[in-house]
Amino acid sequence: MEAKLLEFESFESDDFRIDLEQLDQYLTQFKPKIFSLCNPNSPTGGYLGPEAISGLATRHPYTLILLDESFLSLSIHHQAQDAKYPANVVRIVSLTKDYAIAGIRLGYALGSPELLNKMKAEIPSWSVNALAQKIGITLFDDKNFLDRSRHSIFRDKVLVEASFRERSVRYIPGTTVFCMFKHPYKDLSQALLDDHKILIRSCDSYGLSQWYRIAIRPEIEMQRFFKALDSVNEGLEERR
Repeated sequence: MEAKLLEFESFESDDFRIDLEQLDQYLTQFKPKIFSLCNPNSPTGGYLGPEAISGLATRHPYTLILLDESFLSLSIHHQAQDAKYPANVVRIVSLTKDYAIAGIRLGYALGSPELLNKMKAEIPSWSVNALAQKIGITLFDDKNFLDRSRHSIFRDKVLVEASFRERSVRYIPGTTVFCMFKHPYKDLSQALLDDHKILIRSCDSYGLSQWYRIAIRPEIEMQRFFKALDSVNEGLEERR
């Protein structure tokens, strides 16, 4: 049987907020087998609380809600990690994001025993290698790592958003470790890479032209980024 992929969109005019009423209508109309939701969302950083998600799951029991919480641990809503959800919600957690181990690609799922047993039956027994297992066990030995990371991120996030406001740059006040902003120069990411050796994420792949996503980094690194951004802006002014 061939699967059909449908998309539910949020819009720039509303700062990419998810309209819960429209989402409800969407699920009622199409009755999808699986609905995937990144929460906090990428690239916007938008967020739906446990109450809203539980309500959706209860009203649409025929739909499995795949809740990607890769950025939740490093967000202002991190306490929602302890939330309880209906049986048709499965949560995906990424240690790759939490502990900056991108090359290891390690994570886990949370859900009802029945659902997790069905998932387990479909994956190979060697899906996590010995190195990844050892790293995963070691990571959990540091009980305060995520608390320290959040403290640094939230502190630096305030400075980043203030710097955008000073420059009258439109940005989305996200809830997690990155920030999305709009810039009139369509080749900004390439210009920053070529001229300043700074790599940022273009949101073209999301269909969002002139939008970019940057990670929240330590203050000294963000100062370098904004200095480079000012240089690009000065170049644009000179061309006008």
